[in-house]
Amino acid sequence: YATFAGLIGCGALASGWLAGRLPAGMAAVRPYLENVAGVRGHVLALLAGTTLMFVMGAVDDRRALGPRVKLAGQALATLPLLAAGIAIHAHLPLAVGWLLTLFWIVLLTNSFNLLDNMDGLSASVAAVACGVLALAARQGGQLWMPALFLCLAGALAGFLFYNWHPASMFMGDAGSLTVGYLMAVFSVLVTYQDVAGGSRATPLTLLMPLAIMGVPLFDTLSVIWIRWRAGKPLMVGDRNHFSHRLLAMGFGPRGAAATIALLTAATGLLALPLRWLGWT
Repeated sequence: YATFAGLIGCGALASGWLAGRLPAGMAAVRPYLENVAGVRGHVLALLAGTTLMFVMGAVDDRRALGPRVKLAGQALATLPLLAAGIAIHAHLPLAVGWLLTLFWIVLLTNSFNLLDNMDGLSASVAAVACGVLALAARQGGQLWMPALFLCLAGALAGFLFYNWHPASMFMGDAGSLTVGYLMAVFSVLVTYQDVAGGSRATPLTLLMPLAIMGVPLFDTLSVIWIRWRAGKPLMVGDRNHFSHRLLAMGFGPRGAAATIALLTAATGLLALPLRWLGWT
C-alpha cells in the first residue's frame, strides 16, 4: 500500500514538470502526462481516503472498533472525494449524486471486508473484478483507469501467492477495507458510456458496475437479509456467507474461492455488452 500510494502521489506531483520537458520525439506522451497533472486533486483525495481506511483497519486489527466507528470512518473517507469532484453523476442532481456515491463507497468497502472470510477469497474476487473493470474502462475510451486497475490486480495477484489456502499472510481489516475502498472509488471513475460510438448512456449502462460487483454485493446483502430475518445483529459475523454455503456443500477452501472468483468473472464479462444495449 505504501509503495502504491507513494508512486501515484509522486507521479501526479511531478507530471506537470515532466510534461514540459519531454523531447520532441515523445510529443505523443505529453497530453497524457498533462492529464495526470490535471487530476492531481483527485489523486490527493484518493490518497487521503485510502490512508484513513488503512489506518482505521490497522487499528481495528489490533483493537476491535465498533461498527458505528467504522461506518463513520468510511463516510469520512468519502468527503475528500466529493470535495475533489469524484462522485456519481449520471445526469443526476448534485446532492443525489453525492448520496449515491456515499452509499456505494460504504457498501462496496464493507462488501470486500465481509468477503474476507476465507483464504484468498476477497483478494481473488477483487483481482478478477479489476480485470473486468479494466476492460470496461478501455471500452469507454479511458487509458489511465485500465492502468490503475491492472496495477491493483497485479498487487493482489502477488498477495494471493501468500494468501491462497493454506495462507501464510492475511489481509485483515487494514487490507480488506483498503481494497474495498479502492475498488469502490475506481469503479466510480470508470466511463461506462460508449464514448467512441457516440451513443448516449441508457439505464442498462448504469447496471454495469452493479453486475460487475454482483458477487460481493450479493454476498453482503444476502447475509444482512438473513441476519435481519433471524433477528440477529446485522454487524455480527456468522456462517451464512456464500463461501460458507459452498463449504457446507462439500467444496474445499481452494475450490470455494476459485468458484466464487469464476462467478465474478462470468457476471462481470456478461455485463460488458450492456453499454451497447437499449431497452429494445
